[in-house]
Amino acid sequence: MADRPSGPRVRQRPRPEKRPPRKPAEPRSSQPMPKPVVPRSSQPRPTPTVSLAGEGKLYGINACLAFFKHRPDALVRVYLSGTTARRFGEVMRFCAQRRLAYHLVEDADLEKLTQSTHHEGVCFLVRQLPARTPEEWLAQAQIGPVSCVVALEEVGNPHNFGAVMRVAANFGVSALCASDPRLFSASSALRVAEGGAVFLDAVHFDSMRPLMSAFKKAGYCVVATSSHKGENLFASPVPEKALILLGSEAAGLSKAAISSADLVVRIPGTGHVESLNVASAAAVLLADFWRRHHM
Repeated sequence: MADRPSGPRVRQRPRPEKRPPRKPAEPRSSQPMPKPVVPRSSQPRPTPTVSLAGEGKLYGINACLAFFKHRPDALVRVYLSGTTARRFGEVMRFCAQRRLAYHLVEDADLEKLTQSTHHEGVCFLVRQLPARTPEEWLAQAQIGPVSCVVALEEVGNPHNFGAVMRVAANFGVSALCASDPRLFSASSALRVAEGGAVFLDAVHFDSMRPLMSAFKKAGYCVVATSSHKGENLFASPVPEKALILLGSEAAGLSKAAISSADLVVRIPGTGHVESLNVASAAAVLLADFWRRHHM
């Protein structure tokens, strides 16, 4: 036998396998990666930026149902939550027939889309009607012997505006006039109106004096309202053809509007409060107008 070599035995380590060279790392974005979201339907998820020129968002069950009943051809797109969808079966069938997109989404998506928690599980994207000038409206409207039009001066709160629209529609007002045309398409105003907006013509004016002049020429009595001055509403009824002016709660009507009016009325009461909310005042005025001229 051959002699074994002296000293400790050294084991040879296996040579490592050659690995392919690593690809250079891609630069990381400074923006965090979004969390994956699994949609409830195969259709694209909504985003808050769906509004296009001439289009607006409408939300709230009653507002959307009223819009669909009276202006279905102006419907562009529909978003519904699962709990609300069963109330909009006719709308979904209409969309399928017209090949309009409708989406079943989560409440969180509707909150982003409407920028509101009061969406009630539905949002429509609709084509808006532009507001007309007083002259345009007077030339095109079918005005009968009884006609009431309401004009709001410096009423910029969309919730108050929507409440006035709701009252005006209930008491048969023909048109609503405002100096800010954006209020007519404000989503929050349309929701508060509870569907009343579709029954009102939108009239835009730049200045109160030309507005009053145009309606006076058309045979309207211009009626200004005041918290403390003027005739008792119930003793001096508003004529059957009237343009009723309402101002903001903070300042009321301007002195120029009051001085140029044909009639100034006030709503009587205890005097315990400074004034009524503009929508509450509109409700009292228009209810009295309806009682006198429609009953």
